Order: sequence, then C-alpha cells, then structure tokens
Amino acid sequence: MYPNFIGIGAPRGGTTWVFKMLQQHSDVSFGFDSRRGVLKEVHFFDNSKQYKHLKVYKNYFKNCNTQIVADITPAYSILPLNRIKLVYSIMPNANIFLCVRNPVDRHWSHISRYNFVRLKRKMEDFPDSYWIEQCHSPGILAFSDYDINYQRWNQYFKESQIHILYFGEMQKTPQNVFNHIFDSLKIKRIVLKDSKKRVNMAKIYPNRFQTILEQIYEPRIKRMKSFFGEDIINKW
Repeated sequence: MYPNFIGIGAPRGGTTWVFKMLQQHSDVSFGFDSRRGVLKEVHFFDNSKQYKHLKVYKNYFKNCNTQIVADITPAYSILPLNRIKLVYSIMPNANIFLCVRNPVDRHWSHISRYNFVRLKRKMEDFPDSYWIEQCHSPGILAFSDYDINYQRWNQYFKESQIHILYFGEMQKTPQNVFNHIFDSLKIKRIVLKDSKKRVNMAKIYPNRFQTILEQIYEPRIKRMKSFFGEDIINKW
C-alpha cells in the first residue's frame, strides 16, 4: 500500500504538530522503520540515491491497514517537477496538505532550531555576517515560496486534492483545522487531545535580523498575497 495522505510544507512550519494530532485517529497510520520506529518523515522522494526504488518506499507501509496512510515529509514541498510526476504516477488520488506559516517567523525558527538546539550554538558564537548569510540562504528561502511550491504540485494534482493548512489557524482554532482535514479525508471527526498546545515557536529574534528578513520576504509576501489572497497574512 502507498500513502494517500502526503503532508508537505517546510521545516518549522507545523507539520510535526499535524503528525502528533493525526496519531490520535484510529483511521490514520504512518510508515514504520525498525531503526526509527513510526515515521513522520520518510524522506524517500527527496533522496537522490533511492527515490526510484519504489519497493523500498512501499515496504515502509506494508503493515498499514487503515483507511488513511500518511507520509508527512516537509522536504517534499520543494521536490523538482520530475519527482512530483513520479509521486503522482503511483499515488494519483492522494490528498496533498501544504502547511503555510508566516515566512519571516518560519525562517528564523528554522535557523534557531538548527543552530541553538541541534548544534547548541549561541548567538554570540558567530558574527552578524553568519546570521545574515543564514537569512539569505537560498535553500531556506525556497521552503517559504508557498505559491511556487503549490503551483509545481498543481501541475499534476488537482486543486481539489491540494489543501492549505495555515499555521495561525492551527494555533487559534486547531479543532476546526483538523475537522477540515477529517472531512477532506472522509473519515470521522474526533475531539483532539492537547490540540491547543503551542508548537514550533522560536525565541524572539533581535530586531536587526527581523528587519533583514522582512526586507527579504517583502516582495515574496506581496506575490503570495496575490496568489492566495490578501487574507493570507491573517491566517498564517
């Protein structure tokens, strides 16, 4: 069995919270790996060494017997078109859920998580030039090009198959967001536990870096407002 739920987005964009909440539902299951246990992020299609070995991918889900089988891997949001085509060729009826968060907040959360938590660095360990370089990182920026990523997936998957999950709405009205997910997947609604727990919140960053990020994202946000609608800033 292949997944019929594909969660994409960006690191620090809310996908971990979606994973934790969906684990409460008896009709949803995830892949499994003997080394890592239950898999939120399979990282199959973004792996250049194995993405063509579909038997390997299918093996992750061999014990899934629920109505919904999920693969939530944020990195899939920036897959090149040829790999999205491959995803579509084996899972044409899958629902795609794209998590969208304020790109300035998400970008800094991405940077701070990697540096402060994983590498245990402190702000003062590096000069401002290092953090400015992180602000301009093409790879990190690409994750927040939500409109571009949406359109790339939309070249194969219908609009009715691509659902937008806004981080701000997850924080404000989590049950409503998940009711939308349940309805889209045609599974029963359940009342979620711990749904109001705040997730993926980064430390407040120094104003000088906030200003840099706001300047970087200003034209991108303008473009995204044109694509998704002006109200996007109230949702993410």
